[in-house]
Amino acid sequence: MSAKDASDVSRLRVLGVCISVQLVFSGWHVLGGVALSGSKAVDPYVFALYREVGASILMALAAFFSEGYKRTMAPGRWFIFFRSSSSSTTIKMNRKMASLFILAGLTSFGNVFLTVMALTMIPSDLYSMYQPIIPVITTAIAVSTGFETKLNRAICAGIAISVVGAVMVEYSAAEGGSGTGSFFGNILTLVQCVSISSLIVITKPLTKIHSPLTITVWYYTIGSLWTLLALLCAQRPLASFFWSAPEPWAALVYAIVVATFYAYEAYSWLVHNASPTLVAAFCPLQPVFTVLLNFLILAKGIGLNTTLAGCVVIFGLLFTIYGKRTDILDYSSMNVQPSTSGEETPTLRARLLASQYTTTQGNTTPNPSHQNPAIDTSIEEEEQLNPSSLESAQSAENSTAAPIPGE
Repeated sequence: MSAKDASDVSRLRVLGVCISVQLVFSGWHVLGGVALSGSKAVDPYVFALYREVGASILMALAAFFSEGYKRTMAPGRWFIFFRSSSSSTTIKMNRKMASLFILAGLTSFGNVFLTVMALTMIPSDLYSMYQPIIPVITTAIAVSTGFETKLNRAICAGIAISVVGAVMVEYSAAEGGSGTGSFFGNILTLVQCVSISSLIVITKPLTKIHSPLTITVWYYTIGSLWTLLALLCAQRPLASFFWSAPEPWAALVYAIVVATFYAYEAYSWLVHNASPTLVAAFCPLQPVFTVLLNFLILAKGIGLNTTLAGCVVIFGLLFTIYGKRTDILDYSSMNVQPSTSGEETPTLRARLLASQYTTTQGNTTPNPSHQNPAIDTSIEEEEQLNPSSLESAQSAENSTAAPIPGE
Protein backbone atom coordinates (compact mmCIF):
# COMPACT_ATOMS: atom_id res chain seq x y z
CA MET A 1 0.00 0.00 0.00
CA SER A 2 1.41 3.38 -0.99
CA ALA A 3 1.85 6.24 1.46
CA LYS A 4 -1.05 8.09 -0.16
CA ASP A 5 -3.34 5.07 0.14
CA ALA A 6 -2.35 4.62 3.80
CA SER A 7 -3.08 8.28 4.46
CA ASP A 8 -6.51 7.96 2.82
CA VAL A 9 -7.29 4.89 4.94
CA SER A 10 -6.26 6.80 8.07
CA ARG A 11 -8.51 9.74 7.20
CA LEU A 12 -11.44 7.42 6.60
CA ARG A 13 -10.71 5.69 9.91
CA VAL A 14 -10.74 8.98 11.82
CA LEU A 15 -13.97 10.12 10.16
CA GLY A 16 -15.59 6.73 10.73
CA VAL A 17 -14.71 6.73 14.42
CA CYS A 18 -16.03 10.30 14.78
CA ILE A 19 -19.38 9.27 13.31
CA SER A 20 -19.57 6.07 15.37
CA VAL A 21 -19.01 7.96 18.64
CA GLN A 22 -21.93 10.29 17.93
CA LEU A 23 -24.15 7.34 17.02
CA VAL A 24 -23.19 5.64 20.28
CA PHE A 25 -24.01 8.74 22.32
CA SER A 26 -27.37 9.09 20.57
CA GLY A 27 -28.23 5.51 21.47
CA TRP A 28 -27.39 6.30 25.08
CA HIS A 29 -29.68 9.34 25.03
CA VAL A 30 -32.61 7.16 23.97
CA LEU A 31 -31.91 4.25 26.34
CA GLY A 32 -30.91 6.54 29.18
CA GLY A 33 -34.13 8.50 28.82
CA VAL A 34 -36.09 5.26 29.17
CA ALA A 35 -34.09 4.01 32.17
CA LEU A 36 -33.97 7.31 34.07
CA SER A 37 -37.53 8.54 33.61
CA GLY A 38 -41.01 7.13 34.04
CA SER A 39 -42.35 4.65 36.57
CA LYS A 40 -39.27 2.38 36.39
CA ALA A 41 -36.72 5.16 36.80
CA VAL A 42 -33.69 4.41 38.98
CA ASP A 43 -31.65 6.69 41.21
CA PRO A 44 -29.38 8.80 38.93
CA TYR A 45 -26.60 8.99 41.54
CA VAL A 46 -26.43 5.21 41.81
CA PHE A 47 -26.69 4.74 38.05
CA ALA A 48 -23.81 7.17 37.47
CA LEU A 49 -21.64 5.40 40.06
CA TYR A 50 -22.33 1.94 38.63
CA ARG A 51 -21.55 3.23 35.15
CA GLU A 52 -18.27 4.87 36.09
CA VAL A 53 -16.97 2.06 38.28
CA GLY A 54 -17.82 -0.57 35.66
CA ALA A 55 -16.23 1.43 32.86
CA SER A 56 -13.12 2.17 34.94
CA ILE A 57 -12.59 -1.57 35.54
CA LEU A 58 -12.93 -2.33 31.81
CA MET A 59 -10.54 0.47 30.89
CA ALA A 60 -7.97 -0.67 33.45
CA LEU A 61 -8.09 -4.27 32.21
CA ALA A 62 -7.74 -3.14 28.60
CA ALA A 63 -4.79 -0.90 29.47
CA PHE A 64 -2.97 -3.57 31.49
CA PHE A 65 -3.33 -6.19 28.74
CA SER A 66 -2.50 -3.79 25.91
CA GLU A 67 0.08 -1.43 27.41
CA GLY A 68 1.47 -3.48 30.27
CA TYR A 69 1.60 -2.61 33.95
CA LYS A 70 4.60 -0.26 33.75
CA ARG A 71 3.24 1.97 31.00
CA THR A 72 -0.27 2.02 32.43
CA MET A 73 0.99 3.11 35.85
CA ALA A 74 3.54 5.62 34.47
CA PRO A 75 1.32 8.72 34.92
CA GLY A 76 1.11 7.90 38.62
CA ARG A 77 4.49 9.46 39.30
CA TRP A 78 3.04 12.85 38.37
CA PHE A 79 1.04 12.66 41.58
CA ILE A 80 4.24 12.30 43.65
CA PHE A 81 4.98 16.00 44.02
CA PHE A 82 8.07 15.74 46.20
CA ARG A 83 10.87 13.25 45.65
CA SER A 84 14.43 13.55 46.95
CA SER A 85 15.85 12.70 43.53
CA SER A 86 13.71 15.19 41.62
CA SER A 87 14.76 18.65 40.58
CA SER A 88 12.52 21.63 41.27
CA THR A 89 11.70 21.76 37.55
CA THR A 90 10.52 18.15 37.56
CA ILE A 91 8.44 18.73 40.69
CA LYS A 92 6.81 21.73 39.03
CA MET A 93 6.06 19.68 35.90
CA ASN A 94 4.69 16.82 37.97
CA ARG A 95 2.28 19.23 39.61
CA LYS A 96 1.24 20.64 36.24
CA MET A 97 0.56 17.26 34.64
CA ALA A 98 -1.17 15.94 37.77
CA SER A 99 -3.42 18.99 37.76
CA LEU A 100 -4.30 18.31 34.11
CA PHE A 101 -5.32 14.75 34.99
CA ILE A 102 -7.39 15.96 37.95
CA LEU A 103 -9.06 18.59 35.78
CA ALA A 104 -9.71 16.00 33.06
CA GLY A 105 -11.27 13.74 35.68
CA LEU A 106 -13.46 16.58 36.91
CA THR A 107 -14.69 17.40 33.40
CA SER A 108 -15.27 13.69 32.73
CA PHE A 109 -17.34 13.53 35.90
CA GLY A 110 -19.26 16.62 34.79
CA ASN A 111 -20.06 15.09 31.43
CA VAL A 112 -21.18 11.68 32.73
CA PHE A 113 -22.89 12.70 35.96
CA LEU A 114 -24.68 15.75 34.56
CA THR A 115 -25.90 13.72 31.57
CA VAL A 116 -27.52 11.20 33.90
CA MET A 117 -29.04 13.97 36.03
CA ALA A 118 -30.29 15.94 33.02
CA LEU A 119 -32.01 12.93 31.45
CA THR A 120 -34.12 12.60 34.61
CA MET A 121 -35.36 16.17 34.17
CA ILE A 122 -35.69 16.82 30.43
CA PRO A 123 -36.64 14.67 27.37
CA SER A 124 -33.84 12.96 25.46
CA ASP A 125 -34.59 14.86 22.25
CA LEU A 126 -34.36 18.20 24.10
CA TYR A 127 -31.09 17.07 25.65
CA SER A 128 -29.75 16.32 22.16
CA MET A 129 -30.69 19.83 21.05
CA TYR A 130 -27.92 21.27 23.20
CA GLN A 131 -25.16 19.00 21.87
CA PRO A 132 -24.55 21.02 18.65
CA ILE A 133 -23.08 23.87 20.71
CA ILE A 134 -20.20 21.58 21.77
CA PRO A 135 -18.04 22.34 18.69
CA VAL A 136 -18.57 26.07 19.23
CA ILE A 137 -17.46 25.84 22.88
CA THR A 138 -14.59 23.49 22.01
CA THR A 139 -13.31 25.83 19.30
CA ALA A 140 -13.47 28.81 21.67
CA ILE A 141 -11.53 26.93 24.37
CA ALA A 142 -8.99 25.51 21.91
CA VAL A 143 -8.30 28.92 20.37
CA SER A 144 -8.07 30.72 23.72
CA THR A 145 -5.62 28.11 25.07
CA GLY A 146 -3.49 28.02 21.92
CA PHE A 147 -4.28 24.45 20.87
CA GLU A 148 -6.08 25.60 17.73
CA THR A 149 -4.39 28.11 15.44
CA LYS A 150 -5.46 27.02 11.96
CA LEU A 151 -9.06 28.16 11.78
CA ASN A 152 -10.23 29.25 8.35
CA ARG A 153 -13.49 30.29 6.73
CA ALA A 154 -14.41 26.75 5.70
CA ILE A 155 -14.09 25.48 9.29
CA CYS A 156 -16.09 28.34 10.80
CA ALA A 157 -18.75 28.12 8.09
CA GLY A 158 -19.00 24.35 8.43
CA ILE A 159 -19.47 24.48 12.20
CA ALA A 160 -22.06 27.26 11.90
CA ILE A 161 -24.04 25.39 9.22
CA SER A 162 -23.98 22.15 11.24
CA VAL A 163 -25.17 23.90 14.40
CA VAL A 164 -28.04 25.59 12.55
CA GLY A 165 -29.02 22.31 10.90
CA ALA A 166 -28.95 20.43 14.21
CA VAL A 167 -31.18 23.01 15.87
CA MET A 168 -33.56 22.76 12.91
CA VAL A 169 -33.65 18.97 13.36
CA GLU A 170 -34.66 19.26 16.99
CA TYR A 171 -37.25 21.98 16.49
CA SER A 172 -38.79 20.02 13.64
CA ALA A 173 -38.82 16.82 15.67
CA ALA A 174 -40.32 18.59 18.68
CA GLU A 175 -43.36 19.90 16.81
CA GLY A 176 -45.38 17.11 18.40
CA GLY A 177 -44.28 18.47 21.75
CA SER A 178 -42.12 16.55 24.18
CA GLY A 179 -41.93 19.49 26.54
CA THR A 180 -39.08 21.68 27.72
CA GLY A 181 -38.41 19.87 30.99
CA SER A 182 -37.28 21.66 34.12
CA PHE A 183 -35.23 24.85 34.05
CA PHE A 184 -32.57 23.22 36.22
CA GLY A 185 -32.32 20.30 33.79
CA ASN A 186 -31.58 22.71 30.95
CA ILE A 187 -28.87 24.41 33.01
CA LEU A 188 -27.27 21.05 33.82
CA THR A 189 -27.21 20.21 30.11
CA LEU A 190 -25.41 23.46 29.31
CA VAL A 191 -22.78 22.74 31.96
CA GLN A 192 -22.44 19.21 30.57
CA CYS A 193 -21.66 20.65 27.13
CA VAL A 194 -18.94 22.84 28.64
CA SER A 195 -17.54 19.80 30.47
CA ILE A 196 -17.17 17.57 27.41
CA SER A 197 -15.74 20.48 25.39
CA SER A 198 -13.13 21.13 28.07
CA LEU A 199 -12.29 17.42 28.28
CA ILE A 200 -11.61 17.22 24.54
CA VAL A 201 -9.12 20.10 24.78
CA ILE A 202 -7.49 19.07 28.08
CA THR A 203 -6.63 15.57 26.88
CA LYS A 204 -4.72 16.90 23.86
CA PRO A 205 -1.39 17.59 25.67
CA LEU A 206 -1.71 14.34 27.63
CA THR A 207 -1.97 12.22 24.49
CA LYS A 208 1.36 13.63 23.30
CA ILE A 209 3.17 11.88 26.14
CA HIS A 210 1.16 8.76 26.99
CA SER A 211 -1.05 6.46 24.94
CA PRO A 212 -4.78 7.27 24.64
CA LEU A 213 -5.60 4.02 26.44
CA THR A 214 -3.49 4.94 29.46
CA ILE A 215 -4.68 8.51 29.88
CA THR A 216 -8.33 7.48 29.53
CA VAL A 217 -8.20 4.97 32.37
CA TRP A 218 -6.48 7.51 34.61
CA TYR A 219 -8.75 10.50 34.09
CA TYR A 220 -11.90 8.37 34.05
CA THR A 221 -10.94 6.69 37.32
CA ILE A 222 -10.44 10.13 38.84
CA GLY A 223 -13.90 11.06 37.54
CA SER A 224 -15.32 7.99 39.26
CA LEU A 225 -13.94 9.24 42.57
CA TRP A 226 -15.77 12.53 42.05
CA THR A 227 -18.98 10.57 41.44
CA LEU A 228 -18.44 8.57 44.63
CA LEU A 229 -17.98 11.81 46.55
CA ALA A 230 -21.24 13.17 45.11
CA LEU A 231 -23.05 9.97 46.08
CA LEU A 232 -21.75 10.15 49.65
CA CYS A 233 -22.84 13.77 49.94
CA ALA A 234 -26.32 12.91 48.58
CA GLN A 235 -26.78 10.12 51.17
CA ARG A 236 -28.96 7.91 48.97
CA PRO A 237 -31.08 5.19 50.66
CA LEU A 238 -29.84 1.60 50.57
CA ALA A 239 -32.86 0.47 48.53
CA SER A 240 -31.77 2.67 45.60
CA PHE A 241 -28.79 0.35 44.99
CA PHE A 242 -31.03 -2.59 44.07
CA TRP A 243 -33.06 -2.67 40.85
CA SER A 244 -35.77 -5.15 40.00
CA ALA A 245 -36.73 -4.01 36.47
CA PRO A 246 -34.59 -5.28 33.55
CA GLU A 247 -34.64 -2.00 31.56
CA PRO A 248 -32.20 -0.10 33.83
CA TRP A 249 -29.76 -3.02 33.79
CA ALA A 250 -29.85 -3.16 29.98
CA ALA A 251 -29.26 0.59 29.79
CA LEU A 252 -26.41 0.27 32.30
CA VAL A 253 -24.64 -2.43 30.28
CA TYR A 254 -24.91 -0.30 27.15
CA ALA A 255 -23.71 2.77 29.04
CA ILE A 256 -20.66 0.95 30.45
CA VAL A 257 -19.50 -1.04 27.43
CA VAL A 258 -20.54 1.13 24.49
CA ALA A 259 -21.31 4.70 25.59
CA THR A 260 -18.38 4.88 28.01
CA PHE A 261 -15.64 2.30 27.41
CA TYR A 262 -15.75 2.51 23.62
CA ALA A 263 -16.77 6.16 23.32
CA TYR A 264 -14.19 7.57 25.71
CA GLU A 265 -11.35 5.42 24.39
CA ALA A 266 -12.35 6.52 20.90
CA TYR A 267 -12.40 10.17 21.96
CA SER A 268 -8.86 9.92 23.35
CA TRP A 269 -7.69 8.20 20.16
CA LEU A 270 -9.33 10.88 18.03
CA VAL A 271 -7.86 13.76 20.03
CA HIS A 272 -4.46 12.07 19.63
CA ASN A 273 -4.83 11.91 15.84
CA ALA A 274 -6.81 15.03 14.97
CA SER A 275 -7.54 18.50 16.26
CA PRO A 276 -10.10 19.10 19.06
CA THR A 277 -12.17 21.25 16.70
CA LEU A 278 -12.56 18.45 14.15
CA VAL A 279 -13.47 15.91 16.84
CA ALA A 280 -16.13 18.20 18.31
CA ALA A 281 -17.46 19.21 14.88
CA PHE A 282 -19.31 15.89 14.59
CA CYS A 283 -21.46 16.54 17.69
CA PRO A 284 -24.28 18.09 15.58
CA LEU A 285 -24.90 14.55 14.31
CA GLN A 286 -26.28 13.59 17.72
CA PRO A 287 -29.73 15.17 17.20
CA VAL A 288 -29.94 13.58 13.75
CA PHE A 289 -29.09 10.13 15.09
CA THR A 290 -31.34 10.61 18.13
CA VAL A 291 -34.34 11.40 15.93
CA LEU A 292 -33.54 8.39 13.73
CA LEU A 293 -33.20 6.05 16.73
CA ASN A 294 -36.40 7.38 18.27
CA PHE A 295 -38.09 6.47 14.99
CA LEU A 296 -36.58 2.97 14.91
CA ILE A 297 -36.91 2.11 18.61
CA LEU A 298 -39.81 4.21 19.91
CA ALA A 299 -41.72 4.54 16.60
CA LYS A 300 -41.66 8.35 16.61
CA GLY A 301 -42.34 9.86 13.20
CA ILE A 302 -39.85 11.80 11.06
CA GLY A 303 -41.17 14.72 9.04
CA LEU A 304 -39.89 16.31 5.84
CA ASN A 305 -38.52 19.33 7.72
CA THR A 306 -36.47 17.05 9.96
CA THR A 307 -35.05 15.23 6.95
CA LEU A 308 -34.05 18.48 5.24
CA ALA A 309 -32.48 19.77 8.45
CA GLY A 310 -30.43 16.58 8.71
CA CYS A 311 -29.11 17.22 5.21
CA VAL A 312 -28.04 20.70 6.35
CA VAL A 313 -26.04 19.13 9.20
CA ILE A 314 -24.25 16.78 6.81
CA PHE A 315 -23.50 19.66 4.43
CA GLY A 316 -21.96 21.63 7.29
CA LEU A 317 -19.83 18.66 8.31
CA LEU A 318 -18.48 18.36 4.77
CA PHE A 319 -17.42 22.01 4.97
CA THR A 320 -15.65 21.40 8.27
CA ILE A 321 -13.91 18.25 7.05
CA TYR A 322 -12.68 20.13 3.99
CA GLY A 323 -11.29 22.91 6.17
CA LYS A 324 -9.54 20.44 8.50
CA ARG A 325 -8.44 17.93 5.87
CA THR A 326 -4.73 18.47 6.63
CA ASP A 327 -5.16 17.90 10.37
CA ILE A 328 -6.12 14.21 10.12
CA LEU A 329 -2.92 12.26 10.67
CA ASP A 330 -2.02 8.71 9.80
CA TYR A 331 -2.07 6.84 13.10
CA SER A 332 0.35 4.25 11.78
CA SER A 333 2.99 6.99 11.58
CA MET A 334 3.03 7.10 15.38
CA ASN A 335 4.83 3.74 15.44
CA VAL A 336 8.29 2.80 14.22
CA GLN A 337 7.93 1.26 10.78
CA PRO A 338 10.48 0.28 8.14
CA SER A 339 10.63 2.68 5.22
CA THR A 340 11.40 1.81 1.62
CA SER A 341 15.04 2.78 2.18
CA GLY A 342 15.39 0.31 5.03
CA GLU A 343 15.58 3.01 7.72
CA GLU A 344 13.19 3.31 10.62
CA THR A 345 10.62 6.05 10.89
CA PRO A 346 10.99 7.72 14.32
CA THR A 347 8.10 7.47 16.72
CA LEU A 348 6.12 10.50 17.76
CA ARG A 349 7.67 10.34 21.23
CA ALA A 350 11.14 10.12 19.68
CA ARG A 351 10.47 13.25 17.65
CA LEU A 352 9.14 15.05 20.71
CA LEU A 353 12.27 14.12 22.63
CA ALA A 354 14.56 14.94 19.71
CA SER A 355 13.16 18.47 19.55
CA GLN A 356 14.76 19.07 22.95
CA TYR A 357 18.29 18.27 21.78
CA THR A 358 20.85 19.68 19.39
CA THR A 359 23.32 17.34 17.69
CA THR A 360 26.76 18.82 16.99
CA GLN A 361 29.69 16.76 15.65
CA GLY A 362 28.14 13.54 16.88
CA ASN A 363 27.41 14.82 20.39
CA THR A 364 23.82 15.23 21.52
CA THR A 365 23.29 18.13 23.92
CA PRO A 366 20.16 19.71 25.44
CA ASN A 367 18.47 22.44 23.45
CA PRO A 368 17.40 25.05 26.07
CA SER A 369 14.82 26.63 23.78
CA HIS A 370 12.87 23.37 23.45
CA GLN A 371 13.28 21.72 26.85
CA ASN A 372 10.19 19.96 28.17
CA PRO A 373 10.74 18.01 31.41
CA ALA A 374 7.38 16.26 31.09
CA ILE A 375 8.37 14.67 27.81
CA ASP A 376 11.89 13.87 29.01
CA THR A 377 10.83 12.11 32.21
CA SER A 378 8.02 10.26 30.43
CA ILE A 379 10.20 8.92 27.65
CA GLU A 380 12.73 7.36 30.00
CA GLU A 381 10.06 4.98 31.27
CA GLU A 382 8.57 4.17 27.88
CA GLU A 383 11.41 4.19 25.34
CA GLN A 384 15.15 3.82 25.84
CA LEU A 385 16.68 6.04 23.15
CA ASN A 386 20.41 6.23 22.38
CA PRO A 387 22.11 9.24 20.77
CA SER A 388 21.90 7.70 17.30
CA SER A 389 18.14 7.38 17.70
CA LEU A 390 17.96 11.02 18.67
CA GLU A 391 19.99 12.02 15.64
CA SER A 392 17.72 10.14 13.23
CA ALA A 393 14.65 11.56 14.95
CA GLN A 394 16.07 15.08 14.78
CA SER A 395 16.82 14.64 11.09
CA ALA A 396 13.29 13.40 10.38
CA GLU A 397 11.80 16.24 12.39
CA ASN A 398 13.57 18.76 10.17
CA SER A 399 12.65 17.04 6.90
CA THR A 400 9.66 14.90 5.99
CA ALA A 401 8.15 13.82 9.30
CA ALA A 402 4.42 14.38 9.74
CA PRO A 403 3.44 17.40 11.88
CA ILE A 404 2.72 16.78 15.55
CA PRO A 405 -0.93 17.45 16.48
CA GLY A 406 -1.49 20.77 18.17
CA GLU A 407 1.75 22.37 16.93
